[in-house]
Amino acid sequence: YIKESIHSKKTDRLDPIAIAKVYYDKEDMRMHETEEDKFHRMKQLNRLYEDKLNHLRKYKVTFQNSLSICFPGFLELFRDAYNEIAMVILNKYPHPDLIKHKQPQTVARYIERHTCHNQTVAMRYAMKVIDFANKTYPGCDKDDIEVKIMQDLLAKVETAKKDAEETLQEIIKIAETMDEYYLLLSIDGIGENLASRILAEIGDIKRFKTREALIAYAGLDPNISQSGQ
Repeated sequence: YIKESIHSKKTDRLDPIAIAKVYYDKEDMRMHETEEDKFHRMKQLNRLYEDKLNHLRKYKVTFQNSLSICFPGFLELFRDAYNEIAMVILNKYPHPDLIKHKQPQTVARYIERHTCHNQTVAMRYAMKVIDFANKTYPGCDKDDIEVKIMQDLLAKVETAKKDAEETLQEIIKIAETMDEYYLLLSIDGIGENLASRILAEIGDIKRFKTREALIAYAGLDPNISQSGQ
């Protein structure tokens, strides 16, 4: 029973109180044993989201190792290494030799067709990648198996990224039905992702009688452990 409380303090003085509550105050023990379905679902989805992010990180590490052989330095061309344009170009041209002799207009048109970006943006990235492809030196030929391996890993990254994003959107959708979500959004530096996931972990904030109780729940205060004098 002591371990089920937020602080789980261990002192001789608290021992008889804990024993008395176990014996006499059974209602107190049942107070937080259940939570509303929406909070429970959000928490479970958040745990699932964290698990998917862990898998995504592993895929990214393996993919980047493979990419450093096939097209070294490619991701450094983009502010967001896994943005839409970068992935579209890499899917079509996974090796420098496949793009360095292409006309910028050809590559730009391909980017336009497969992304939401206009011609100006597409042309800028097309010229940037073609210029880089003529300078970089890959560790394999365009027909080597390493290129195929890299493409397979890229597909796994994209699938895992999409899967994780769908789970996050489901958490946000539930959070949008709660007033607390918009209070969290009003804090500088907290967006949809963080606000919904904080709410998923806190659950029903009415469970906490004081802010100190919430701090203890988050594990941000020191734990006291003493016996006797």
